[in-house]
Amino acid sequence: MAEMIRTLVQPAPVIAVHMSRAGEEPPPNTDLHFAGPQDFDAAARQILEELKRRGATEDDPALLALGISTDEIERAAADYIRRIDEIGGAPAAIERGFIQAEIEESAYRYQMEIESGDRTIVGLNDFQIEEARPSGLLKVDPAVGDLQCRKLAELRSKRDNAAVEASLAALRRAAEGSGNLMPHILDAAKTYATLGEMCGVLRGVFGEYKPTVAY
Repeated sequence: MAEMIRTLVQPAPVIAVHMSRAGEEPPPNTDLHFAGPQDFDAAARQILEELKRRGATEDDPALLALGISTDEIERAAADYIRRIDEIGGAPAAIERGFIQAEIEESAYRYQMEIESGDRTIVGLNDFQIEEARPSGLLKVDPAVGDLQCRKLAELRSKRDNAAVEASLAALRRAAEGSGNLMPHILDAAKTYATLGEMCGVLRGVFGEYKPTVAY
């Protein structure tokens, strides 16, 4: 069975879908990106123990249902496509906030399942092992922000601000028309206009995107 688990580690989320459809508790999530053990054999043993604890055997249908599971995933995907088509297509679904709302709801539900223990993440909320704390993580000194502010102030005091204003005005006129903005953006950069200043001009013309999630 250990070899079976080894071969099924990658498609295990698919099997989990099948088991949940059948009313069974899914096996632990085997996505090792979620701070799971780096030792593959250790991960396989932990998954094996979890399946044994849940009463699985070598001939358990849940472990042999990959084909059925992919059918279930295809059915669920087709159902989502049908719902989006009924709304009017992907652009309409985005504008009405349907897709963003679905993503947010899914992420919330997933996190709640982890925190409640209903969803097992190997190495995160179950089957944890003692490991040394990671070292060498990047820590940004708050003084860097102060330094950058001083450098920005110095830049603005030394650049040709008349040229900056002229380049930003040209960018604004181009944004209000239908021409290519890139040459004007490059011209503004050459006068040392900042990214924030250029974005401010474009924001003034085009406004800001405000997501709609009241689907």
